[in-house]
Amino acid sequence: DVAMGGEEEIVEAALAAAPEKGPEEDASKSQEEEAQKMQAAAEKKEELRVAKAAEAQRITEDTARAKAAAQAAEAKEKEEEIQALAAEGDAICSFPPETIKNLSTGLDGLNSEALQHVAAVLHSLQAQQVAIIEQLAHEDRKVMTLPHMADVAQALSHVPSYTKKLQDIRKDMDAVSNRVKSMRKRAAKLYTKKQQEDNSAAQQRQQQMLAERQALAGDSPAE
Repeated sequence: DVAMGGEEEIVEAALAAAPEKGPEEDASKSQEEEAQKMQAAAEKKEELRVAKAAEAQRITEDTARAKAAAQAAEAKEKEEEIQALAAEGDAICSFPPETIKNLSTGLDGLNSEALQHVAAVLHSLQAQQVAIIEQLAHEDRKVMTLPHMADVAQALSHVPSYTKKLQDIRKDMDAVSNRVKSMRKRAAKLYTKKQQEDNSAAQQRQQQMLAERQALAGDSPAE
């Protein structure tokens, strides 16, 4: 870049230092030489521009290649690390076949008595369950063959309606109970208010009687 800049300065200096044509020289020759110099300077500038563009393209490509190489190296390093971790995990979790067989045998030996006891308990429970199911089926057949079972079934069919009536009665009773509670509260309030009014009237009567006595007592000496 420094070299290219120097060449541009040289071209510009050459253009600036070009000798002026005297009036005695041929005007057409001077114009032709001036045009050739300007063309040469323009070509030089174009060459410099192309060189700069090529240099910028080279720098861009080098940067891209360096970035791609860094990314590839990082990816390879991560892949190697993952492979190392996987190998370490396989080494930790790998057991020989004889070790697994010995572990199974040991577990069976430790739990064999408990497993036999559990199996016996489950078998007993299963037998009891079968006996209970058979007994329930027998009792069900006995109930269904009773002589008055039709009347019982008819009475049982009315149970939902009776239940509905009981629920309605309970709702009515709850409503009546709430009304009674409300009336009791109102009666208590009225009783309290009546007592307050009676007490206030009694206090007023006492104050009035006391005032009358005091007035009578004040009139007695004057007489």
